[in-house]
Amino acid sequence: MSNVAASNTARILVFWNPSTVSVELIDFTAHGLHVIISTLVNQYVFPATFVYGYNTIIARRTLWEDLQKWSSNSPWIVLGDFNSLLSQEDKHNGEPVYPHMKFLTFELVALL
Repeated sequence: MSNVAASNTARILVFWNPSTVSVELIDFTAHGLHVIISTLVNQYVFPATFVYGYNTIIARRTLWEDLQKWSSNSPWIVLGDFNSLLSQEDKHNGEPVYPHMKFLTFELVALL
């Protein structure tokens, strides 16, 4: 399963063992793949979102909107590369982080 239809390249690929879980695609964008996972042994069912965020704050804005849209009142797994920092200690090399852009998107979403 991938999000290739929403992007020029498949930015997210998801593989699973069909003898242990069933995966149903709910929605996808260029930076997210939202699914429902059902375990075949224990019959657990839960939503999961796989993320590969864009590199810029402006391009990531739709990611945060999609996460709000996909949010669940039940346990929900969200995993991947957000390309966003929570603290300055997470930053190594590359371009500097400017104080006015500092970690704002991740902090705002963490409050939701």
